[in-house]
Amino acid sequence: MIVERGLVRGTCIWEVLYVCALGSIFVCGVYITLLGVNRIMSLSPEILDYTRTLVSIISVAFAVYMGLRGNRKADSEEREARIRSETIMDEKMNDILRTAKDTRDSVKELQGDIKDHNGRLISVEESLKSLHHRVDTVESRLNGGA
Repeated sequence: MIVERGLVRGTCIWEVLYVCALGSIFVCGVYITLLGVNRIMSLSPEILDYTRTLVSIISVAFAVYMGLRGNRKADSEEREARIRSETIMDEKMNDILRTAKDTRDSVKELQGDIKDHNGRLISVEESLKSLHHRVDTVESRLNGGA
């Protein structure tokens, strides 16, 4: 049984009837034991009607009590299952967060490496320009230029 916003879901009518029947049998057994069979047979019809009504009320009260007790147990089991699943979900979310942080750190490292390579590339290009200028100067001297 699941209690949701005051409504009982998942309760089978047969469960309720079974509990009512058990309660009625129990109350009748107690009543017969206390009064005795011979005394019950000699009672007036009005008293027997009152007795039946009393037994019905007691059995319904017993059924309601047992149903509510079962609901509390089902609620606690459902709460435990929900807590377990939320804990597992929290652990998975933490793993995803750790992975995202690691990825972010790796990307920052890669960006730093790219900036370093960019600086090196600029200095290599400047050095290459200077080298080409020197080669051009040496070539022009060898070819008879001034």
